[in-house]
Parts: sequence; structure tokens; C-alpha cells
Amino acid sequence: MTPSLIALMCHLASLPAHAAASGSSASSHSAITISPKESPEAASDSLLDAPLYVIDAPTGHALEAGDFEVRSRFFSGGGLLEYAYFGVLDRLDVGASLNADGVIGGGPAHVQTPEAELKWEFFQGRRYWPSMAAGYDGQGFDYNPKTQSYNEPRRGAYLAFSQKLGLPELVLHPSVSVADFNQNAFSGALPLTFTLGHVATLMAEWDQLGPVDESRFNAGVRFHITRGFALDFDARSIGQGGTFSDGTSRGPERIVQLFYRGELF
Repeated sequence: MTPSLIALMCHLASLPAHAAASGSSASSHSAITISPKESPEAASDSLLDAPLYVIDAPTGHALEAGDFEVRSRFFSGGGLLEYAYFGVLDRLDVGASLNADGVIGGGPAHVQTPEAELKWEFFQGRRYWPSMAAGYDGQGFDYNPKTQSYNEPRRGAYLAFSQKLGLPELVLHPSVSVADFNQNAFSGALPLTFTLGHVATLMAEWDQLGPVDESRFNAGVRFHITRGFALDFDARSIGQGGTFSDGTSRGPERIVQLFYRGELF
């Protein structure tokens, strides 16, 4: 066998190993190039990180386009207050609420007129800037059949913020609102939340900061069953006493709330 033939055979024998090495290198390089990235917005869509409300007061967050949220609020006297919100555009929500007294129990149930809900998150928060939202909340609390109005009136038009306070788990959600522009009925709220891992959120809010004697302090805990389902146990109007004109107590009141958030499209 001539030296040139031996050299040719050696060269051919080395080609598969070289090709395999090249293929392995290319495969490794391709895997790095096409590896999926984690979406930074994924965590901001959950009830844990971007709630629409604390207990009664709004936050600076809104839904993404195609998302929806329903909230069921069970209150004293067997009452049920139902909310539904829909993200019609990115960070623009429309919704409605319906209050019904005496749904649970043996007495007659009374359903009030549905109310409108609207919210627009016009600025998503940054490190040193809060999330900001403007909206309208037409729902009052504790319907008074004598006056045919709510003992705790609607929030009305509002401007709400959400800002982390040094710790990612500690968030302040202040807001200002006006229920009646003709009477300059301005008010405000100072809610604070602290999240315990992915399990629960502790909540406290000083709400309806118009006349101080009409303000109320609320506190509660929210358990995050899944990223889209949460359960609240709350106490409202802590420390208040007396009655409204229809004889109902001004507080305190224990309520339970259920939250569910999902995607329509």
C-alpha cells in the first residue's frame, strides 16, 4: 500500500469524529442561543403581586388585556357583594358590582341596582416611582332601606398609587377620592400590605380620611391558594361603635372575600 493511499485512508477515518465534534459544538451553541427567556411581567399578573384592591381601598394596579377578575364578598346579615372586572385593553379595566342583602339565611333577599367600576393604570411602577391608576368606584356599603342609599357611600372618582417601601414585601397603596364634586366630598385612604412569601398577605388600611370621625380602620389576611385564587378574612371599622339611622351597627364587622383571576384570551 502506497504512502499516499495510507494518508488518504487516515484522513477519511478522521472525518466522522471531526464532524461529530463540530455537530456537538453547534448543538451546544444552538441550545444557548434559542433558550427561552423568563418573562419579567409574568409575576406582575397575579393576585399576589398586583391586587386591584386591598380590603376596601383601591391599589395602583390594573389587569392586562384579556384578563378578568371576580370577587365575592360575604358580609353581615347574610349579604353578598359581587364584583367583576375585565381587562378590555392593556391596563384598562371595566366592570360592575351587585349588592344583595339577605342572600344567606331564611329571610327575604333584597338586590340593589348594579354599580359601575372603571380603572386605568396609566403608569407602571419603577424602582423609585409608584404604579399609578385612575378610576371610578360606584359601590357603597351597608344599604339603608329607609334612605334608599348606602350608609357608607361610594368612593367615586379616585387616584391610587402602589409603592414598595424598601422591602419588596412591604407596599403602601395611598389614594385620594371624591364622591361628590358638587359638595367637594374629598377623601383618602392609606392601606399597607406585607406579603409572607407566596402564602399570605397581611393588610391594614385607614380608609375614608375625610372627616376623621367618619374614617374607619380595616385589617385582614389574604391567603393565596394559587396564583389566581385567594381567600380573605377581614375585620372592618375596628373600634367603631353606634348605629346608623336604620339601626345597623357602625362596626366592627367581619367579612370574607373570595378572589379569582384568569384569562379570557
